[in-house]
Amino acid sequence: MEVETINGFDIPKRELTEEEASREVTLERFQEWHHEVGEDFTDQFSNINEKILGGYLLAKYPHKAKEILFELNTKYAEAQNFQGIYEDDLDGDKFYTDLAEFINLTESLKKRVNQVLIQVMEHYTR
Repeated sequence: MEVETINGFDIPKRELTEEEASREVTLERFQEWHHEVGEDFTDQFSNINEKILGGYLLAKYPHKAKEILFELNTKYAEAQNFQGIYEDDLDGDKFYTDLAEFINLTESLKKRVNQVLIQVMEHYTR
């Protein structure tokens, strides 16, 4: 019998509790994950629809439309590509704050992100 693993990691997937699955995603949780795991979250988690995230960012930052649309129209658009629009006049941590806000809007995405944040952290802090 094949064991289901967390997407992108060789860690057996377990069922999250209701509290874990609905836990608020925050900048602080991303920062803790980066520190413990030693990797950028968006480099490791590719299950964020970059087109929908791009639309969210367009609505939030219309003055950055040119940069956001450029990233959306690249051949290999990914959520992490949007980090570059934050380097000019937006705080670097703001990307992960905005990403957390975006993730918290969708129950299924929040659950998938929590699966990675919680279980990968458990794996690395054992």
